[in-house]
Amino acid sequence: MVDKGPTAVTVVVEKVMVTVRAATRCPSSRRSRMSCSAAEASYLSSSHQAVTQLGIVSGFWLMCTFAGTTIIFTLVTMIT
Repeated sequence: MVDKGPTAVTVVVEKVMVTVRAATRCPSSRRSRMSCSAAEASYLSSSHQAVTQLGIVSGFWLMCTFAGTTIIFTLVTMIT
């Protein structure tokens, strides 16, 4: 599998994770939060590969589920 860089979904997921981590772990002052967010962003870029793989797996799972549902719906429509 070739990693084509961040897709829109992975970028959104990473931004949400950065925000959540910054909100839960960082001091409340704005400057500290921003520097903490930068540290979290560098941490997350290392876990980017894992997020990408998770996106690929969940996308594949959704595609299979949708295809299966469509096939079942078509069969039920044909039978009735």
